[in-house]
Amino acid sequence: MLQKRTLFELKKHNGINFYMELLQQHHWQMYGLEAIAVWLTSETSRVEVVLLQSDNIVRLLTVFQCTQKKIFESVLQSFIKILSTSMKLNRHFGNSVIFVDTIGDRLKEHSDALVRKHLLTLVQVLLNSM
Repeated sequence: MLQKRTLFELKKHNGINFYMELLQQHHWQMYGLEAIAVWLTSETSRVEVVLLQSDNIVRLLTVFQCTQKKIFESVLQSFIKILSTSMKLNRHFGNSVIFVDTIGDRLKEHSDALVRKHLLTLVQVLLNSM
């Protein structure tokens, strides 16, 4: 019951845009992106419309490119959820040269096996939508 009430209040007060603005603050990126991923899962079409706005695409891309190395794994897991849930966002990011190049750059710079596995999972999610 609490979840429905919370979503109602967030909708009423433009909550998706609030979370998108949180992504501009480094210490809130991980939490904001996870909340967006969860909300997208429960209300795909409603959230997807907001995320596909050009300024929000830029925000998401900036988070993916600029997230600090120590929290990148958490951000990466949220991106996998988002791109697995929304085929429209999946196609958009899959066609973004910047996004795909960033995946390649992140694969080169991270030596952590789990991060690399998640990056390869992200590539697989992008390829499965084609």
